[in-house]
Amino acid sequence: MKASRLFAVCCLLMGVLATAWGQEKTDSLYQSSVELLEQAQGASGDFSTQITLAQQAAAGFEVLQADSLELQARFLAAMAARYLQDSVNFTHHIEPILKIAQKRKDTAALVKAYNMQGLFYFSQGNSAKGIAMLKIPEQRSYYSASAAAENSFNLGALIDICLTYTMDLDSVYHYLNKLQRLAQLYPEPSVQVVSRFKLAQLFTKAYNYKESLEALRAAYPYLKELEDKGIANYYYSILIKNFIDLSMPDSAMHYIGILEKVASYSADDPRNCYTVVAKTRAHASLGRLPALSHSFEVCYEQLTATLDSTQKVSVIALGAMNAKCSFYLLKKDWPRLNQYLQELITYATKANSNQYLVNAYQMKFEALMEQGLDKPALEAHIQFKAYSDKVNQYTFTQSEALIKNQLGWQLASEENQLLEVENLKQKLRIIKDRNIRLLSLLGILLLGGLTTYFVRLSKIRKQQSEALSQIIAERTAQIEKTNKELTKTNQELLRSNTELERFAYVASHDLKTPLHNMIKFSGLLQRRLRDNADPEAREYLGFILRGGKRLNNLIEDMLEYAQFSMGYREQKSSIVDLGDLIKEVQTSLFDSLEQPNYLVMILPTLPRINWNYSKLFILFKNLIENSIKYNESEQPRVIISSTTGEDICSIFIEDNGIGIGETFHEKIFQMFTRLHNHSSYEGSGLGLAICQKVVEEMGGKISVQSQEQKYSVFRIDLPLQLIETKKGK
Repeated sequence: MKASRLFAVCCLLMGVLATAWGQEKTDSLYQSSVELLEQAQGASGDFSTQITLAQQAAAGFEVLQADSLELQARFLAAMAARYLQDSVNFTHHIEPILKIAQKRKDTAALVKAYNMQGLFYFSQGNSAKGIAMLKIPEQRSYYSASAAAENSFNLGALIDICLTYTMDLDSVYHYLNKLQRLAQLYPEPSVQVVSRFKLAQLFTKAYNYKESLEALRAAYPYLKELEDKGIANYYYSILIKNFIDLSMPDSAMHYIGILEKVASYSADDPRNCYTVVAKTRAHASLGRLPALSHSFEVCYEQLTATLDSTQKVSVIALGAMNAKCSFYLLKKDWPRLNQYLQELITYATKANSNQYLVNAYQMKFEALMEQGLDKPALEAHIQFKAYSDKVNQYTFTQSEALIKNQLGWQLASEENQLLEVENLKQKLRIIKDRNIRLLSLLGILLLGGLTTYFVRLSKIRKQQSEALSQIIAERTAQIEKTNKELTKTNQELLRSNTELERFAYVASHDLKTPLHNMIKFSGLLQRRLRDNADPEAREYLGFILRGGKRLNNLIEDMLEYAQFSMGYREQKSSIVDLGDLIKEVQTSLFDSLEQPNYLVMILPTLPRINWNYSKLFILFKNLIENSIKYNESEQPRVIISSTTGEDICSIFIEDNGIGIGETFHEKIFQMFTRLHNHSSYEGSGLGLAICQKVVEEMGGKISVQSQEQKYSVFRIDLPLQLIETKKGK
């Protein structure tokens, strides 16, 4: 007997040690993968190292099934591969990203992945495939609060494509409208910044640089909240381009200095090329360019090395070519100028960039005049004039009208305020004139005493008006300050709730792996000791297995609750016949319930509901299962009926079970609330909490009326907008 007990204890210890060893190995892999990810994030600019480290981290997270961390690592590797034009590594990481995001129904990750694919294919010269990738989020309606930032970048990229490549103004208006609606719905700083950037870009295309600078100024407060180097770089890039196009190189140099301080990348980072090119162009405009810098030559090589005459070139590459031509014009190096002017004309023609063609032919004209070649200079001037006319014709009049229409409510509001002020001034002038005439007449008639009285009265009224204006101004400022604080508090609360729900989901998900190991090893040990006569060993293993399965059920319910909270379930509505749905619930419960003789009565008055089928199935499955499980009658009975009032439809689930004490009628809908121990009734305490979340999402309310040891009646009140009228009634 002692030997068998000793053997059982040894086996139990071996199982525990095996589980501990497996957990230790898992923890070690997790720690090393996190360290690799942090090292990859720290290797900014060294894209080859980033790919290697991020790829190793992603492999570890894939083994651990830590999807969220695997997504971070693979996004980092794909981004680095994109900058290196490494199509093999880019495809290697982007495909798993899409699979994980689709499995998790992660809208933000899906939109970000398609954005990266679109930009990558554009950089490879495959513009058709790039456009197709960028259009997928709109085609599949991948819009949500969590994906607002990525949606704004997606729409901004589509606007750029329609302006630069397809020249499709109707599509520009379409995507701009969507972007402005997105900015109205979501106050997120990145969305506000991108929407204003696109307005500035369209004003620039219309050669309305003043309005463009105003739009950029409106974006600046949101830019400070972001602290994002990439967006800040883009912001100052647009600003600098405006000043260069306005022939204001001094102002351009000022903002280039700011860009180099706050938003530039390291010297060996390819993303730093815009700053280098803009600085070179500004120096050339000022005539302060004794030589082309080494950093400019490196950038020029990176931007033009892989080009051929059939490719559309990027705007920054055209800017680099323009800068090089300006330098050789300053140096009067005619052979090299002719060589690079020809390249600029070729690629600007391919890119349909009339502005750069104007610049090229203007420089060609000046060079030929310097050399005394009048006839070729005349031909260059004719080309310059032709492209100048095209630029002047292409003013984007409709774009300006659309942009002003987007800001119409602001402009109309400001105009109304100005009109009101003007009307008030006019009324005051009329009143003042009348008072002056009246005072003059009364002054003559009633002498100086009355004149003094009215003068004093006028001063008193003026003082009161000034005091009242000051009070109104102070209160207005206080109200604005309070509103800003409330907005900030609401945003922080929303972000905090989102992070808490995501934490619950990730924590529950990561608990499943060690728990499955414990249940698996316990089951193996139970099968190995199946013929062992020691009842205590079998009892111990039974405790482990039952506890593990109970904990697994609890985690599954927590995951389901977190998914409801985070919106991972698809919200596809359809007309659901409640009677048919409950019959399917009965079928699903037939094998899982211990009471085989229960009775579910479905009255014919049950409605048809326009809502998500899966969520309705979970709602009524939990309620019916509870009614049967918590029931000690010889024949458990559940009656489901409904009534329709003026504003709501009420659905009742009535049973003859053990009932619920009055003090617990509200508490039972809270998470992890259990009124009985596990030995009496199984359960996690999350079923009714999930029911409440489903009903509240429908805009309804769930409540209970019950008497202990007699009955319980759960009532669901739904708005009539969700109820579909049956045909024939």
